Amino acid sequence: MSTIAWSGRTAISRKHPAISPPAEQSSVVVDGAEFIHGYACVNGIRLHYLMGGDGEHPILLVHGFPGSWRSWEPLMGTLVHAGYTPVIPDYRGAGATDVSASGYDKKSMAHDLHELITLLGFKQVDIVGHDMGLIVAYAYAALYPDETKHIVLMDGFIPGIPGWETAYNGNPAAGTTSKWHFRFFDKTAIGMIKGHEKTYLDMFFDDFVFEGNDKVPDTVRQALVEDYSRPGRMEAAFKLYAAWVENDANDNLEFAKNKLTIPLLTIGGDHSRGKTLAEQALHIATQPHSLTLINTGHWVLEEQTQATRDAILAFLMIKNDGQ
Repeated sequence: MSTIAWSGRTAISRKHPAISPPAEQSSVVVDGAEFIHGYACVNGIRLHYLMGGDGEHPILLVHGFPGSWRSWEPLMGTLVHAGYTPVIPDYRGAGATDVSASGYDKKSMAHDLHELITLLGFKQVDIVGHDMGLIVAYAYAALYPDETKHIVLMDGFIPGIPGWETAYNGNPAAGTTSKWHFRFFDKTAIGMIKGHEKTYLDMFFDDFVFEGNDKVPDTVRQALVEDYSRPGRMEAAFKLYAAWVENDANDNLEFAKNKLTIPLLTIGGDHSRGKTLAEQALHIATQPHSLTLINTGHWVLEEQTQATRDAILAFLMIKNDGQ
């Protein structure tokens, strides 16, 4: 389990006018590693992020839904101690980042994060994405292949890539249904959820875990409930799902016409999307690797912390033959 403490140290920026320190507590210590809070003006929004490490070997961590930078607490310190520089944003509409009326297609969200990385002065990054964040991570690598070294996709599926149809729609032949929340959005959904955000989010935290495994810690859960109970936050989250059909599936089909030539790793649970994601990797990458964790659900980093950490660190050492 990760440990976390707050510090009052002054935030560090890279002397760019679009990068600014926060007004609140300016750093956080996770597993003995310090991370500095910052904000960046990117793609029409003010985006919040954390960064740790010494500036070498930058790695971009993209959370899912429900999530924020806090979703990466089990991995953040590990990466710093291994010599990496984690950049951990709250993506558009989440955490302390601005809510916007549009821009929740994953191509636009990838542009958000690319602008952040550019402002921070990094030329190439490794990328890890979980859940909704893996779709953003894939878009980033597809849009900026020469600026991406390795990509890790953790438990979920990619709309538009073969295999997503069954995950999204269910399989009548096998008698399996899809997840109801994939289509739960718009005004009626917002009205039903308002005041009951905790009940809705607890479904993700409790129901998508293999029985007996560790869950997202209560402190993180409470912080996320508070985040998503703020005005506009749940509307933003629901737009992430609507964008799957409105934009993302077609964008991903187009991306897949040019397979990624960088090393790609999928990590998923055998009781979640591990098999689906591993099969999708064959359609989008020339150097696919996959790990399916046994007796594991959706929250691979929480349920199988050490195995997930070890797999990511070992994978990042693989030589990139595509560049």
